[in-house]
Amino acid sequence: MTSTEFMTNWLREAKSLYFFLPDGPYGRPFDNMYSFQSLSAEGNSVAILLSDGIMLRFLGGITFEDRHTKLIITGFQELEFSVQGRIVSSYEGGEVTLTRF
Repeated sequence: MTSTEFMTNWLREAKSLYFFLPDGPYGRPFDNMYSFQSLSAEGNSVAILLSDGIMLRFLGGITFEDRHTKLIITGFQELEFSVQGRIVSSYEGGEVTLTRF
């Protein structure tokens, strides 16, 4: 199983998700919940699409750690965080944590 297949399966098991960006939570945890829509990988980038048009696009490769209810993503060179197709912020490295329920 490839890492993108593992991540896709991990995300599909979630009934709902919330997440932390490198600079903190997006919205209020437990108040802002999202569902997994899709994951795509092309070249050296991985994009995770959540409900409400939220996309996390990791550039430069990633590493991840499965902690049962948390998926911790690191190792990327850049993260583009977009909502409804508009890039809201970008980060050079850091850690993203997806928490599933």
